[in-house]
Amino acid sequence: MVPPMNLIGTRPQSLLEVSRRVLDGGDYASAMKELLDGMALAAEVERRDGDAVLILPSSFMDEEPLRLPDPVQRAHMAGMAEYVSQLQAIRPPEWTEGEDYFLPEATYTCGPNARSIFLAETPSPFRRRNLFCGRTADRLIRLLD
Repeated sequence: MVPPMNLIGTRPQSLLEVSRRVLDGGDYASAMKELLDGMALAAEVERRDGDAVLILPSSFMDEEPLRLPDPVQRAHMAGMAEYVSQLQAIRPPEWTEGEDYFLPEATYTCGPNARSIFLAETPSPFRRRNLFCGRTADRLIRLLD
């Protein structure tokens, strides 16, 4: 059962639900943080050929999110789905390849002084979308250590 949306204390259970919350007037960054926190709580770690791999329910990202008006948020959601897929050693959902999830030019989520840091630290699923957001999903990455 999916928890009711927009109630205090409930976390979004998927990228689709994050998009619903944003379209209902919620804050994107808060909803995404809550989703990532929920993923970290639900994640298990498995060893495959000596490498640590995250095991997460597919429900977090299999369903395509609703179209958000902000192209940076759309690129971020697809980048996050692809990045989490990499951490799980699985193929990303097909929807992440839609042209609506790529930015036409480089976009930085920081000021000019931090651009070189973000350029170096941004994972490839975001970079290929022209979104330079620095390190992300640290809580999930720490599970693999």
